[in-house]
Amino acid sequence: MMLLGERDQALSDLRASIETGHDIRHWWYIIDRDPVWAPVRNDPRFKAITEMCRNAASVQRAKLDALRRAGQVPARHGLTNS
Repeated sequence: MMLLGERDQALSDLRASIETGHDIRHWWYIIDRDPVWAPVRNDPRFKAITEMCRNAASVQRAKLDALRRAGQVPARHGLTNS
């Protein structure tokens, strides 16, 4: 929809996709790097989607850290937390 110039529909579809968890795996690319979304990065609706993604990732990171502390998931050595 972004490529067709339908920004409102594109943002609505993106939000729905993120909310259902469908596109959450690649959120970082969509939010920070995908040039298709560059024209709306300053749009408050896109910023709200960005915040949803960052919050969801933070929750998942916290869960993973808890599992690692409990010894249920092995630690990954040599990687930084970014």
